[in-house]
Amino acid sequence: MSGWRAALVALIVGAVILGIGYLVPRLGADPAPPDEGDAEDTTGVVLVCVPVLQQACQAVADELDLDTARLEPGRSLPDRHVLVAPASELPEGSEPGPPLVRSPIVIGAWLERSQILSARCGTIDLDCLAGAVGERWEDLGGNDTWGDFKLGLASPATSESGVLALSLLTPVVERSDLAASLRLVAQNDARLTEDLVLFGDSRADVVVTTEVSVFNQMANAIGRGGRLEVFYPASSPWVEYVTVAKGFGAGRVVDRLSDPAILGLFAGSGVRPVTGTWDLPSGLGTAGATAAPPDSGTRATLLEVWEQLR
Repeated sequence: MSGWRAALVALIVGAVILGIGYLVPRLGADPAPPDEGDAEDTTGVVLVCVPVLQQACQAVADELDLDTARLEPGRSLPDRHVLVAPASELPEGSEPGPPLVRSPIVIGAWLERSQILSARCGTIDLDCLAGAVGERWEDLGGNDTWGDFKLGLASPATSESGVLALSLLTPVVERSDLAASLRLVAQNDARLTEDLVLFGDSRADVVVTTEVSVFNQMANAIGRGGRLEVFYPASSPWVEYVTVAKGFGAGRVVDRLSDPAILGLFAGSGVRPVTGTWDLPSGLGTAGATAAPPDSGTRATLLEVWEQLR
């Protein structure tokens, strides 16, 4: 073989060996992850909401073709998830975005009980509650078989709604009266109104909680032979729900949550978008003024009060 032919063969053989060396390690390898800069791809992103927003978030997830899930308290947010929750209930180390939707603290009451309170007070507000807590219904103008006035609250130790509800009551209600009337307690506002409807007025006549949690159970209450009414204090704090995004595509989902069409789905499910004016479902009315939420020192005091009540 001539010299130039031998060199050509050597060159071809070398190229083949290099090519095999490049391809073999890559056979069976996982495909490359999606480009992190491709924010449009939201396939596989999961929407996670606190329990009271489950109805609203399911409507949003259906519209955006997303899966939904629940996040257990104390767990970190998995990759490729978007969480909507109060800032105080986020996993440790989360970086929340600005508030997306919110819900005022309201007074929810069974219709039969609210009619008695309306006749007594004129307006069902915090002063009306202060006059009813610790009393018996027969002394309030109601049926003597109803027993004591019974109040329901979510726990301030495990929910933002509970903290804000207690902050609304403690300035106007005697602590001993509050302890006497507190008959229904739940871990969060969603569970509170679920139990209210499940057990009926045998457990609670009135709850102080988020507007959206009462709305969630209005249809269920009618189905169980009762009716829930919502009453708005002249001023009350609001629970604000923020978003946290983690992983590829999650940021794009957060952006889409602010679309007017998506915010309309939230409003139609009883939770109020932070921006804009929206039509709310039947049964909900005009909220009072927005009161400032309690500061850290007041929150600590409220938790001490709660321990004494329980």
